[in-house]
Amino acid sequence: MKKLLTAIIVFVCCTFVSEAQWTRLDLPSGNYCDIFFSAEKTGFLVGDSGMVLKTVDDGVTWRKIDVGIKSNLKSVHFPSANVGYIVGDSAFLKTVDGGERWEVQKDSNFRWANRVKFISESLGFVEVMYSSSYKTTDGGKTWKYGPGVNNLNFTRDGLTYGISEEYILKSSDSAENWDSFYYVGLPLYSNVCRFADENNVVAGCGGFMSGFTHSADGGKTWKSLVFPGSYSQMLLDSSGRIGKGVYDIFFASSTVGYGIIDTKGGLGPDFGFIKTKNSGTDWTFIRLNPALYFYSDRNSKVYFKNENVGYIIDGKVFKTTTGGEEPVSVQEPLLKNISPNISPNPFKNSARIELPENLLKTQIKIFTAAGEDCSHCFKSEFFENYIAIERIAASAGMYYYTIESEGKTVAEGKFVVE
Repeated sequence: MKKLLTAIIVFVCCTFVSEAQWTRLDLPSGNYCDIFFSAEKTGFLVGDSGMVLKTVDDGVTWRKIDVGIKSNLKSVHFPSANVGYIVGDSAFLKTVDGGERWEVQKDSNFRWANRVKFISESLGFVEVMYSSSYKTTDGGKTWKYGPGVNNLNFTRDGLTYGISEEYILKSSDSAENWDSFYYVGLPLYSNVCRFADENNVVAGCGGFMSGFTHSADGGKTWKSLVFPGSYSQMLLDSSGRIGKGVYDIFFASSTVGYGIIDTKGGLGPDFGFIKTKNSGTDWTFIRLNPALYFYSDRNSKVYFKNENVGYIIDGKVFKTTTGGEEPVSVQEPLLKNISPNISPNPFKNSARIELPENLLKTQIKIFTAAGEDCSHCFKSEFFENYIAIERIAASAGMYYYTIESEGKTVAEGKFVVE
């Protein structure tokens, strides 16, 4: 009996869209706002109601740290393995023992604080909503008010970029003095400015007047960024700017960076994640897995430990180990460019995978979106021309499968468990 098989179409020249592979972390209930790793395996999550979580095993497990307050915590940063800082609503916290104990310094000036960044253990900045910032040179004992500049990003040698309304500002002495002012023609206000190296800088904004721009010469000239291909109508408004906004950007290296965008202004899989591999000159739009979508707004953040392992924080926390893209298969190349029909898909309890005819010694392997073997999470029964799979211990999400015959991979596909 012949069965209808759907061909896998491999896009060679239209590589601007793929499906991002993210898994949601199983964490204590809460609204999470930021993440930072102070060492290779040691990281911190902060959120509302004084929530602080710490991991020492690279995010496998997390435990609560009691910081003694219930303020909504918005940002965390460690300039060294032992010294770290957290800010939030009317709160400033400091640790000197790797995050086990935190000293709380409440300051009414830090109401609505939403970002903390330190160049060294003593030199750092706290940013407050509505375009203002504070600078300390003594580890938070005293602060100097710096109105009108935020989204500061800097290197240890003092190079600093920041935003002031429609201007990008540049400093060579850690924001003590501003050497250059660049008009970029976007109402940036308090959104995002990041740089991959001293020359490549990107800036973006969201809301009604959204936009995204790049400089390859240290801010002297700027070029508006657009996405290629058929998704341009979805991503761009009538003025040629990205839909509803660019909300965060993070460079994992001098060439590879990531961003969060909102293309439609509502829930759904059509907005979320972009990636560059050439210092911000070009960006790829990566469609999010519909089962793992998040709501993107100016509070959404993206953070990467390296070019592969990263997080999206948007109340919930999502993790990727593949740079946000589909994991590279470790199986042998397909002998046939086919993907069997599976129905229903998505499913809650069971589904049926159609098989090509005349397959011998058939096996199926099932993997999570993170690439972990989850074959034991399903019961599989083999029939002449189909495989019946039943959910046993599988969590909701996307799964990948490969079908082998006589030890060789003959087909592959994916399905979603609701």
